[in-house]
This record gives sequence, C-alpha cells and structure tokens, in this order.
Amino acid sequence: FQEQIWVRLDGSEFHTEVAATKLVYDGMPTVQTVVRDITVRKRAEELQLGQNRILNMVATGIELVEILNAIALFIESQSEHGLCSILLLDPDGSTLSNGISPSLPDTFRREIDGLLVAPASGSCGTAIFRAEPVIVTDIAHDPVWATCRNLALRHGLKACSSWPIFGKNRKLLGTIALYFREVMAPTARDLQLFSVYANLAGIAIESRASEERIRYLAHYDGLTSLPNRFLFKEFLDLALRNAQRHGKQFAVFFLDLDKFKDINDTLGHEAGDQVLRETATRLRGCLRQTDKIARMGGDEFYILIEDLEDGRYAAEVAQKLLEEA
Repeated sequence: FQEQIWVRLDGSEFHTEVAATKLVYDGMPTVQTVVRDITVRKRAEELQLGQNRILNMVATGIELVEILNAIALFIESQSEHGLCSILLLDPDGSTLSNGISPSLPDTFRREIDGLLVAPASGSCGTAIFRAEPVIVTDIAHDPVWATCRNLALRHGLKACSSWPIFGKNRKLLGTIALYFREVMAPTARDLQLFSVYANLAGIAIESRASEERIRYLAHYDGLTSLPNRFLFKEFLDLALRNAQRHGKQFAVFFLDLDKFKDINDTLGHEAGDQVLRETATRLRGCLRQTDKIARMGGDEFYILIEDLEDGRYAAEVAQKLLEEA
C-alpha cells in the first residue's frame, strides 16, 4: 500500500491509499489497482498528532503565547478557508485582548484588542457574553456585529464563528474564532476543530495561570500583595553588595503591630486580615517608589530604604510610619 494525495475534478485534494497487484488475466500480464479514500482517517491522525504536540508544549513549559500561536496555525492548516483568532478574557471579565491572530491583518488585530464583552459586540464579545458558541455566516447583515461591522468588512472579513474557551467549572477564559473572507458557515471539520482545540486552549491557559500564581506566591504575600521574606532577602543582599562596592548607605526598618493578636481573638481573623491589608497600604504610601516594603509574616513588616544620602530622611520616614501605623 502507498499513500498519495489525489486531486478531484473540482480541484480539491484528498488522501488516498493505493495498492497495486500483478495478475495474469486472459493469459496476459495485468495490474489490478485499488484506490481507497482515507481522508477521514488521515484527518483523525493529524488531529491526534496536533493534540499530542500541543499537550507536549504545555507539559514542557513552553510560553503560553507560543502555544496559542501553534493552536491557531494548526486550526488554519486543517480548515479549508478559516483565519484563526484567539482572544483572552481580561481579569475583570469585561474585555478581550492579547490576541493571537497569525493570518489576520495586523491593523485588524490591533483594533479588536480590548473588545468589549457585550451583546452585539462581534462574534467573540457576544460568545463570552452568552457563554456559548456564536456562528455568524454574514457579518454585513447579522445584528451580532452591529457595533463593529464596518471594522471587519473594511478588512475583507465577511463571516466569523466564535467558541468560548472554558476552564475548570466552566470558567470563561477567552475565545477561539474562525474568520472567513466569504459569506459562509463553518464546515463540519471546522466545528470538530473548535470542540477539540477550545478545550486544549483552556488547558494551556489554566496551566500557565497556575504556574504564574505559584511563582507569584513564592515571592509575594498572598494577603497584602507585598514582597515576602524571601524576596526581601534578595533586595537586602543587593543593597549590601551596592553598599560594599559603591559606598552607598541604606536603612532597614522593622515594624510590628501592637495588640494585633487581640484583634484576631475578639473580632476574628477576617478583621485581622483587613487590618493587615490596610496597614500595608498606609505603609506603602509613606515611601518612595524605589523603597522596598515586605510582609515577613504575622503582623511583621520590613522596610528597606536605598540610596540614602542623609540620615535625616530615614528618621522622617520612621516618624511617618509610626503615625500611619
């Protein structure tokens, strides 16, 4: 058997499996040829290989933008006419941005950055608003595109179907869309790509978000968002090296809250947490942008003032900190 790509009379290509067998027919040497259309099988194999490649990228720590770009390019390679776009839902849930659109015009990609989540906000904005797929076969006349119709038509985009990207517990993360330069609906093949790769995109996005959260918590306090003791140690080590090499002065303050345990015991830990957040905000407001403040744990805070030219400034800062805390 040999696999080949054949061309139909209408110009479309399809995968075939060809087998040739030598025979003797009516006393003459003959070749019997059997041709079988294996397009469905080959597409299933390609789909599986594509999935495996994306999952391997997720597992090996490839950057999210590169993974999403690979997803978009694969979808385009499997879709006969579609131009893929992937948008991420911003943390506040009101806009879509950070678009991955390898084949769409750059100007269009920039113009849809920050797309509102709302009804009639194109296929993608509406898909997030409804939390369901939105298929638009004719942008020029579909009310879903009422607010941004001219933007798409100006770039020759006449149809667009968008699928929400869901994470765990159906958390909305973004959209995958296919744009078409003709008035048309997505094919059955396109719908299959949406169902598979929207799920893969969700896995990739959540995986990277978890890693970023872990990295964040390794250096920052989850309650106050201040640097933690480990990051503060790095700041202090750097300040010591600068002082040794360049003769620069710095100051370190240690501050804890009086009777903080009484707040937790009488009003509860939620009230105590609110006090810590408010204290962190007030202390930060006493400092320059270049000064460092960290929560060391419990009710303890450390402050580092670098490039200290006059010790009086340190005394002034200490007084401000006492007044605010």
